[in-house]
Amino acid sequence: MAHGRSRPFAPLQIVSSQEYNSSHWPMLPRMSIHVKGTTGLVIAAVIMIAVLIGFPAYRIFLGISLGIGIVVALLLHLRNKYRPIQDKDVDNKRPLGLD
Repeated sequence: MAHGRSRPFAPLQIVSSQEYNSSHWPMLPRMSIHVKGTTGLVIAAVIMIAVLIGFPAYRIFLGISLGIGIVVALLLHLRNKYRPIQDKDVDNKRPLGLD
């Protein structure tokens, strides 16, 4: 190495995702799956079940995530049930000025 400052990092270069994929992953084909509605929900459920069976440690994280989500949903439901938002609580009832 020379006596001057070394440059450990290359300068930032911005490339498109297509350029990145073609230059860094030439052996992998581009893959996309388009599903909608119930099919997507079933596929997501199957993937979640497979991950939970294959990786038991994820059960803890999923349990914590679902627990937090259920608690927050329950608190919001109870708050809106016993103290619903009324017209007097909203300052600007027509923010776009439409009648």
